[in-house]
Amino acid sequence: ICLERAQPGKFGGLILLNDSANGLLVYLYYDPEAIPPEMRERAAKFPSGEATMLRVAYLVRGEWQPFVEDQAFAHNPAGWHSLQATYEGKLLRVEVDGVAAEPIKLPFVAAGRVGVLKWYDHTLQFRNFKASR
Repeated sequence: ICLERAQPGKFGGLILLNDSANGLLVYLYYDPEAIPPEMRERAAKFPSGEATMLRVAYLVRGEWQPFVEDQAFAHNPAGWHSLQATYEGKLLRVEVDGVAAEPIKLPFVAAGRVGVLKWYDHTLQFRNFKASR
């Protein structure tokens, strides 16, 4: 999937639902004020000095769990981000703009419906959405 490069406060990405009560969010956000403190030093080393964040969260028995993963990637304010997620059993592999994130161990085998999502009242454009088994 490709997402337009976000302005502050824009959040968007992928949702995978095993069923109505269990699933996974894999999304990108850009908000300099919301970058976790442990990521700020890494963000300062990027050419722009800013980071786009990859976040993973789980829906378990109908309740969203605290965020299980935050990883920082270089922010470039123009163009599009590519976000690729590959599920292999209980392992999630993600690439942001062709750069691999650390693999993430899932608490369940990912299966079911997949789609795109965005938060809040802004617009966010998507393109090149592909899902396959």
